[in-house]
Amino acid sequence: MMIADDDARDAWQLHHEDGLTWSRVAKEMGYSEGAVRKLADAYLQRIDAAAAEHQIALF
Repeated sequence: MMIADDDARDAWQLHHEDGLTWSRVAKEMGYSEGAVRKLADAYLQRIDAAAAEHQIALF
């Protein structure tokens, strides 16, 4: 699943950091627009869960 993980990160970065539209991300990556959105959403959920796991309570 390493390729899918890399693709998920790439989809998120191309849209959110590089500013490409979802349709352009899809064209660049060779996936449908729906697929790149799902990849990016899955990536965001994974990194949010990992961050939450490593945070400590402040109060």
